[in-house]
Amino acid sequence: MSPVDHSPASAAYRKLEAAVDEVLSAVRVLFVDDNTLNCRIGYRFLSELGATVQCATSGAEALALAEEREFDLIVLDCAMPGMSGFDVAERMRRPGSKTANTRIVAVTAMDAEGIRQRAKEAGMAQVLCKPLSREAMLQALTPS
Repeated sequence: MSPVDHSPASAAYRKLEAAVDEVLSAVRVLFVDDNTLNCRIGYRFLSELGATVQCATSGAEALALAEEREFDLIVLDCAMPGMSGFDVAERMRRPGSKTANTRIVAVTAMDAEGIRQRAKEAGMAQVLCKPLSREAMLQALTPS
């Protein structure tokens, strides 16, 4: 049995890459951060990966968008003024909410066990640390 050619030039690799692109293009993401630069970075990384992305810059805006549209993934900054990402996640997890079962990923500038525990309690599936990277966004899109 010969090994599979994983080089980018092989037909099998291109076919696999096209299938991954098709799956990711169907993923709808709500990216929430009060810092517009972070929103632009998150939008760019997720868009480059093929996802359809909507950005919000406040918890209130995120809640409104989540009620208007359906999302497969919500990425929430933990430290936003007014309503933290934890508060937003808790509201999104309320019974009867349209987002009660939507995957939520926390984004934070501090990697601390207390933040990870708080995120878990708020119903967040994963915690990503800033600065964000394309690889971190891919990890959020493709949970293990």
